[in-house]
Amino acid sequence: MTELRSSLLALVLVTTGWAGCIGTADDSLDANRAGLDEASSIQVVDEDEEAIAFAQVTQYAAGEVLTVTSANASGALAAEELTPSAERVLVTADGYEDWEGSVEDLGDQIRLANATERVQPEPSADRDRLSLLAPLQLGSAYMADRPETCNVNNCGASEPVIEVAGDGTIYVSGVCCVGGSPPIWFSQDDGRSFQLLRGDVLRDSFGIEGDFAIDETGNMYFSDISVASGYLSSWDEDQEHRSTIPAGPFVPPVDRPWIEAGPEDTAWFLYNQVTSTLLYKSTDGGITWTLQQEFPGALGYFESGPGLEELWVAADDHLWHSEDGGETFEQLEEIPRPSDEGQRFMSYETLGVDEAGNVWAVYDWSNGTSDAYHIYAVKRSPDGEWSQPVRVSPDQGTHHLPWADASAEGSLALAWYGTLDDEAGPNEVDEDAQWELFTAATIDGTEDDPGFQLAQPEPALVHEGPMNRKLLDFLQVEIGPEGAVHIAYAQDREGQQDERTEYVRSTTGLDLAREDYLNGP
Repeated sequence: MTELRSSLLALVLVTTGWAGCIGTADDSLDANRAGLDEASSIQVVDEDEEAIAFAQVTQYAAGEVLTVTSANASGALAAEELTPSAERVLVTADGYEDWEGSVEDLGDQIRLANATERVQPEPSADRDRLSLLAPLQLGSAYMADRPETCNVNNCGASEPVIEVAGDGTIYVSGVCCVGGSPPIWFSQDDGRSFQLLRGDVLRDSFGIEGDFAIDETGNMYFSDISVASGYLSSWDEDQEHRSTIPAGPFVPPVDRPWIEAGPEDTAWFLYNQVTSTLLYKSTDGGITWTLQQEFPGALGYFESGPGLEELWVAADDHLWHSEDGGETFEQLEEIPRPSDEGQRFMSYETLGVDEAGNVWAVYDWSNGTSDAYHIYAVKRSPDGEWSQPVRVSPDQGTHHLPWADASAEGSLALAWYGTLDDEAGPNEVDEDAQWELFTAATIDGTEDDPGFQLAQPEPALVHEGPMNRKLLDFLQVEIGPEGAVHIAYAQDREGQQDERTEYVRSTTGLDLAREDYLNGP
């Protein structure tokens, strides 16, 4: 475990705890790089070591100056914010910026810089690295005192979905419980805080699980299902609820919906059945739907792009392609595997389509010589040539439930659950096996060696013991318009009765942004 940790890229984190106090030294540094290490609150003292204030970090991203909120000696937060200025700022180690001026220590790696000049160094390759900020828990924690029924107000949620709009708004949802409509949270401050998105009585009363899509005008759609039908709710770019309408009826049973939005009120709705996957299309904003295609296999998934009418479906180990909005599909080659021996875990084979038309397929694979699973990525170029599958996960342990997204040409971001403690199958590991969240990304996907970078948040622990669907069937990854990696995942690391959804995002040190972001304005 320690050996692997040392090989992972440096992470940026903000967790609870005291970081020490400001010293009185006025050491002059020509190129100061200050950073954060296990602190979200800083106790400020005067020369006599009398506590005079607290500074609590409320805004943070690598490469950005911190915004802090002051507090009096008793710890009560003051109303005003101490926005850093050119004379008095907090700077971070992963900001890739040099500062001239005096500094005051705030603990091992935290400094308050009385900067006189902000210096932007020349870009260098070693600064294009993947690192993660601190996770943020969404949903309430209801355990022994949970109500008999759950709803959007008391749901921790798992099996999350995530979507990022062109204006930077982040949407997250997750499975609450059977009979409890899934909550929808949104953030408009780069994921620092989330609010519960309200709908109408119909939206908040029905459904089990859903998926997001955002159209070219910024309207957000959320598809939701019941046993034999579905619902389509929509909100405008200002998070004002527009409508909730029955979507269907679809052919039952209806399980796990996926939705994509196209131009001019076009939407596609794909859902899983016991032995097949069905694709429906709407051209009137979801009021009516027409069956377009039935695919073999019960765990189909699809993505759109780069063309407005292009659809890609992964079903039954094959890739399917449409260039006419789903009117017709061509069954393409079988998705390549690392070896003839072995097997893919029966989970979703997710896809990522970049702006140049490279299509990635990502899956967990056991090579047949052991029970352990590893995460692989394989790319189909626009000319139809497949790359060799590349193992992304570490050699050690077993790895499970990957998800992926692509954006700029050659980019790919992944996240998955993995344990380094056991090499059995995900459902057969020891009771004390520690499962963690892993993230990887590359901007060199068109090269023979994509050079994936690994990173983990802190805390990375999500689960202990065999999986056995404890965190349900997947997590999700989305590359935002700013080039950051956004991840929604589930955890029950504290032994609570119900899973909780957490959100984490990367810095923009490794820029995965595409030129034209498709989701919204």
